[in-house]
Amino acid sequence: MGGGSIIKKYIFIISIVLFCSSCNIKSNIRSESNLVRTMESSLENSNYSNDLNKSQAVEFGFIGMNEGFTGWDNLVWQNGENIYYLCRQGIMEWNNQNGSNLILNANGVGGIVIDGSWLYYYKLEEKRINRIKLNGDYSSELVFDAEMIDFPAKLEQICGFTLYNGQLYIKDTTISCFLYDMEKRQLNCFNDDMSSGVFFDNKFYYIEHSQRTFTIYATDLISLHTELLRGDGIAYNFEDPKKELLYDKLTVVNGKLFYSTRVEPAVYLYEKDGEDLLIEDFDSDDALILQITTDGKYLFYTHKNTNILHRYDPVECKLVLIELPDDFKGNKGYMIVNNILYYKLNNDDYKTFLIE
Repeated sequence: MGGGSIIKKYIFIISIVLFCSSCNIKSNIRSESNLVRTMESSLENSNYSNDLNKSQAVEFGFIGMNEGFTGWDNLVWQNGENIYYLCRQGIMEWNNQNGSNLILNANGVGGIVIDGSWLYYYKLEEKRINRIKLNGDYSSELVFDAEMIDFPAKLEQICGFTLYNGQLYIKDTTISCFLYDMEKRQLNCFNDDMSSGVFFDNKFYYIEHSQRTFTIYATDLISLHTELLRGDGIAYNFEDPKKELLYDKLTVVNGKLFYSTRVEPAVYLYEKDGEDLLIEDFDSDDALILQITTDGKYLFYTHKNTNILHRYDPVECKLVLIELPDDFKGNKGYMIVNNILYYKLNNDDYKTFLIE
C-alpha cells in the first residue's frame, strides 16, 4: 500500500523441538515436532500510515467488537482490490486508486458480510438485515425483518450473522442461532446453545455454551445430524474441576479446523482420526483464555497479557511471533485483513497496525 512508512524488522530464527508432556496433554494429541519459531519486531517506527489508516484514525467507531472473531460480526472485509470497513458515519469503501468513499451513511452499523456482488449489513438496536449492491450505485434493499416473520421463537436482537451456501444464519444476543431461508422467507431456530461456531465442509462446528460442557460438536447441514467430536458433553464444575481440556474457540484456516482450550490454554489442529496436533501451549498463569482468528491464510492467536501476536502457517508449519505496540495488551478484540491488524484498545479506542 502506498504512503506507508518503512518498518524495519529484526528477525531471530530459532529452531526448536516441542514435546508432549504427559502431565498436561492427552495421549491422543500430537505435538508439532518440526516447528520453526521466528521473532519479528516491527516497532522502530510503529506509526504506520497510509490513506486507509489516516481515515480510520478519525472515523473508526467499531461497536461490539468480539474477543477473537469467528466470522459472525465482521467489521472489515476485503473483496478483490477493495476493502470495506465500518466507521462512525456508516460503511466505507477503500482502494489504492480512489482512496476512501462513504457508500452508506448510517449510524450504528454492527457488522458486514460480502457474498457475491452484495454487501450485507445490520444495524444495532434493530432486527433487520439489509444489503447493498456493489455495482457502483450502492442501492440498498431489505433482506430480513424479524418483526415481519411469523415465528414462535423470539429473536431478541441481532448481534452477528453470516452466509453459508446461500443461507443466512443469524446470531442473537443470547446463545441462539437462527436460520433464515431468503427464498422461502422462513425463519427457524438452528442452534440454541453455542458460543463459538464456524461453517466448514457442509457442517456447522460449534462449542456448547450454556451447559458449560465446553464440548465440540458438528451438525451436518444436510441431514441435521449432530455428533460429539471432542469433550464428554458433561457440565464442567469450576469448584471441582476434573476435565483436562476445556474447548473454547474455533476457526478454519486453509481448509483446516483449529481450536483453542482454556484453563490449560493451548491451540490445536483438529484431525478426524483423533490424533489432534498441538500447535502451542501456554502457562495458565499468563494466558487463561486465548484469542484466535484468521485472515484466511494464517492462524493468529494471542492473549490479553501480552503484546506478542502468534502467526502460524499451516502449510509451512511455521510459527512467527510478531511484536506489537504495548497498547495491544488488554485489547478487547482484533482481526487481520490484507496484512493490517485492527484492534480495539482497553479504553475503547481503535487502532490499526501493519503486519509485513
